Amino acid sequence: MAISGSNIIINGQVKGMVGTFIDITKRKQEEETLKQSEEKLKSILNTMSDYCYIIDKDFKIEFMNKSMIEKFGNQIGKICYKVFFNRKSPCPWDKFKEIQKGETVKWEYYFPKWRGTFEIIDSPIKNKDGIILKLGIARDISEHKQTEKELTYLATHDILTGFPNRTLFDDRLTLAITQAKRNKKKLAIMLFDLDRFKEVNDTMGHMAGDQLLKEVSKRMKNLLRKSDTIARMGGDEFLLLLPEISQIEDATKIARKIIDSFKSTFKIDHQKIHITTSIGIVIYPEDGENSETLIKNADIAMYQAKEQGRNNYKLYKS
Repeated sequence: MAISGSNIIINGQVKGMVGTFIDITKRKQEEETLKQSEEKLKSILNTMSDYCYIIDKDFKIEFMNKSMIEKFGNQIGKICYKVFFNRKSPCPWDKFKEIQKGETVKWEYYFPKWRGTFEIIDSPIKNKDGIILKLGIARDISEHKQTEKELTYLATHDILTGFPNRTLFDDRLTLAITQAKRNKKKLAIMLFDLDRFKEVNDTMGHMAGDQLLKEVSKRMKNLLRKSDTIARMGGDEFLLLLPEISQIEDATKIARKIIDSFKSTFKIDHQKIHITTSIGIVIYPEDGENSETLIKNADIAMYQAKEQGRNNYKLYKS
């Protein structure tokens, strides 16, 4: 029972007392049940390998499970955004806006101090006073993110040269065409391969051929602007995108630089190899208004360059 009372005063004299008796058995039972639930929850969290914590309404760390203490040290009682995020004010995700609405928030964050990316799930829970706290469960997903990054790279790049592959090239070309159209600019595409590359494979073997392609790629990287994209189509064929050029001469100058770069021999397996290249050039929008047409016409121009003796470039002419 909860008992309260007050005196009855008449003419300045105490004449009696009024007492109130309230049965709080149910409330006490509910508080005890909630307390036991909290203890049970913390006990369960302590068995988890994930990092679990509870943050109160003032952003203080009320609880950390054993796994989290082992990883980050005991930070109970400290302000969470100061400890983990090195901030002087609450982070946007720590303002409880979504959590106060009863929503669960899922997000990722890279912690430089611990050199890891963590997936974090924050959920609302109530304490015995009915105040909403934040229950967080965090998991180190650094290895997963690295694997994801590697798979993305493998899907978009040529393993031998490290250049973008045809898929990534097509994406960048589509974007470049959109930008060129909007800005009323030109862009150039070059398609080139190595003259008589088959002879290198036949006489020296495919490993030597692969090494030659690597050496060619190194030279190409030093010739291009940061905005340019060079991709390996397969075999000894390469595609080069020059976005938003001012005039056709911008493309022909690059083509001449590429051809001149082949004047120096390549050293493969202690042997010096002299090889040349033939280049086909197309200009947007004159030679096509979509990627498929432009690349097809660049291929035609490249074979026109080969028919004219190789070791040169040819602008597409319909």
